[in-house]
Amino acid sequence: VLTADHKASSLLPCNITVEAVDDGTLITFVDPEILLNLPPLDKNELIQEVADEAGAKLRKVADSLK
Repeated sequence: VLTADHKASSLLPCNITVEAVDDGTLITFVDPEILLNLPPLDKNELIQEVADEAGAKLRKVADSLK
């Protein structure tokens, strides 16, 4: 992503939070497909491919935590 557009660095989906709640743990993260679909990044095919791949991996992790 960074080689495709250095401006994307501040939008990378590295923000994951883990919070204790009454009945367990709440884990949240940013959906990279939504975040990296903002202009001008939405015009970059490589960034969209990375966003799709990262989104799929994060969904897989989320599903395994249910």
